[in-house]
Amino acid sequence: MPLVGMAQEPEEETDPSLDLGTITITGQKSRRSLAETDGSVTVVFPGENDGTAGAADNIFGVAERLANVMPFAASSGVAIRGIGQTGFASGPTFGQTSYLVTRGPGDLVATYVDGIPVSVYAGPFGFWDVDQVEVLRGAQSTVLGRGSLGGAIVVENADPTFTTEAAGQLKAGTNRGGLGTSFSVSGPILEDRFAYRVAFDRQVGPSFIENVTRNTNGDRQELLSRRVKFLYAEERGAEVELSTFFSETNVGTHYVDAGAWPDRRVTRADPNTDLENHATGASLRGSWPLGRPSLSLESATVWVKEDAESRFDVDQTEIPGDIANFKDNIRTLSQELRLRYAGENFNGFIGAYFEDFQGKGDTKSGIFGEKTIKQDIQTTALFGEGKWPLSKKMDLTIGMRVEQENNKTSVNASNIVNFTKLGSDSARLQQLAPKGQELAAKRAAGTITQAELAELVDLGTLSGRIQNGTFIERKNVDEKFNKKFSVFLPKIGLSYKVSPETRVYSTVQRGYRAGGAGTSLVSAIPFEYDPERTWNVDLGVRHSSADGRLRLSSNLFYVDWQDQQLQVPPPGGAILPDLISVNAGRSKSYGLEFEADYQASERLRLFGSLGLLRTEITESTDERVKEWIGNSFTMAPNTTISAGWSYDFGNGLDFSMAANWRDHFFSDIQNTSTEEVDSRLLVDMGVGYQFPNRDLRLDLKVANVLNQKYLNYSYITTVKGVASRLAGLAQVDPALSRSLLTLPTESNGIVSPGNGRAVSLALTARF
Repeated sequence: MPLVGMAQEPEEETDPSLDLGTITITGQKSRRSLAETDGSVTVVFPGENDGTAGAADNIFGVAERLANVMPFAASSGVAIRGIGQTGFASGPTFGQTSYLVTRGPGDLVATYVDGIPVSVYAGPFGFWDVDQVEVLRGAQSTVLGRGSLGGAIVVENADPTFTTEAAGQLKAGTNRGGLGTSFSVSGPILEDRFAYRVAFDRQVGPSFIENVTRNTNGDRQELLSRRVKFLYAEERGAEVELSTFFSETNVGTHYVDAGAWPDRRVTRADPNTDLENHATGASLRGSWPLGRPSLSLESATVWVKEDAESRFDVDQTEIPGDIANFKDNIRTLSQELRLRYAGENFNGFIGAYFEDFQGKGDTKSGIFGEKTIKQDIQTTALFGEGKWPLSKKMDLTIGMRVEQENNKTSVNASNIVNFTKLGSDSARLQQLAPKGQELAAKRAAGTITQAELAELVDLGTLSGRIQNGTFIERKNVDEKFNKKFSVFLPKIGLSYKVSPETRVYSTVQRGYRAGGAGTSLVSAIPFEYDPERTWNVDLGVRHSSADGRLRLSSNLFYVDWQDQQLQVPPPGGAILPDLISVNAGRSKSYGLEFEADYQASERLRLFGSLGLLRTEITESTDERVKEWIGNSFTMAPNTTISAGWSYDFGNGLDFSMAANWRDHFFSDIQNTSTEEVDSRLLVDMGVGYQFPNRDLRLDLKVANVLNQKYLNYSYITTVKGVASRLAGLAQVDPALSRSLLTLPTESNGIVSPGNGRAVSLALTARF
């Protein structure tokens, strides 16, 4: 390994300025250094202009550069190893969740900010005043519990300081936006005991999409975040930190008309799709020593509330009157206690956890009716993890989680289209209509039979129902579900230090997502489903050179997914994007993540990553899923490659560049050719200047330097089917909007493009 040999030359080993430093992982709750951590973890430091963050301004930009991680539909979350936040999502609003515009209790990728669970739309996900971001790949169920079967993203903002400091930033950019105003202030309230930190961040993102129907900016992005932290440090070692955040998000569509792409980034939607999310959260985290240095008690109390509302144009064309309104309100209150012991012969913790999740999701459509879902989910768990040294070089890790969930779900729906009755009536009308004139003539001639007369009366009844607007029968739905789930999740790991610089580890652990109940989005068909489970195997190597200049990590993984929760059409066939969740499949995924970070010299730093991924549906217990056997997961490119470098010229000027390539993938679990997204190459760059003798820095960042036109998601087939179905409904129900009949109803479907070239200039001052 040549790089290792270079890093160990004597004259370079003694230079501490080249040391990449020690990274501490917090997301797994074990307080271990990255070198001592098992599993595939990437840590990003937004404050480092020469690191992986580079020209990225938020977590979604960084996701482009990480192995086996990718953003989904711009700022709508991330997928880890082909697993999105809601699982195998079926489009912008029809994911496997009861909450369409916030996080839900059944998510697969969890996101935490200062210990507070948040949805991808709640943020704050900008990098202002952020200390570090951890991306944990694979199941985190034993330590994080529900919502982390596919992985987790853990964001830690900067802590209060006992010395006064302040910073501010002004940013301007291209493409009708890229404007930002940010500041932070921190300092002591009581010397060495009590400190505070206040951070403010307002961003108006660049815009690339035009709504040609409304003549407006289609993809506006307005983000406002306010954070306040207090830290109390007691003389004997106790620490208590209160973190709060208040965020407001106002974003437009991430989708464009597939017929106009790639020549134009336009949407025809009327109204324009938009979403507002107001989120408030607080966490109270503390640690108290219990009489001896090795024993401590830790506590985390968390409360968060999100109120989100969105409008969605169902057919994504200029035809008005087919609007769906979504409104979600969720609240989470949780308490966690951990007893930690850090000794020579054992290092670990045991803990207890309680969470109360309450949610309400409203869906309203003038065409399809109204539906309200309410959930009260209480989760209790006992969990723990410990590491025992078996020898000077070998350690054994054992962990577990025992969890119980009580899920009360109620659904109330009104004015819902009875598609089953509509289908049978439409079939009868189609059969009888061609015979109408013939039967009428026979009746006039007096030669009609009794059977033919019954057919004529039936045809007249159906035609009359069309004229008076009663052909489409509607129904009300009132469903209540009480579900209970219990699970035991084991974890075992073994690690071996090949040398002081190199460590090999392996882990086997159980992943889990609870079952649930609900009704389908459009026709409110009730369904229930059981938990799904995974076995996760990881084998990895971590290496840090003796002088700290080189850091290498690689991780092989294999996941066996059992009783998989999949979305399928309800019995009788697909009706619009109307899906129910069933335990219908078994699948596997396997691959590799490799990362390297090398401080080649005092001025030059190199970094890169490689992700290899294979996913496959292997078995099915449902006829509707058998045709998917052999298919890959959605958002699961086989290969992701990233490489970058930064150079400090030594006169205040520095330059960085990073490139990343992503293989092609499918947007739907059916792996249809129309929903296949092509591979793409992105290049970002940044130029910075640190003014001499003052804490003032100027940064010029260019994202997507080559102005590549590429997609993050395709949603063509279903949206085209929606437009066709709307036209059919309008033909038999005069109560629907007349514009559905008078305007063209052909939809091209929609796709979600990545951003084009964006240039921004930021001035940052620190005091």
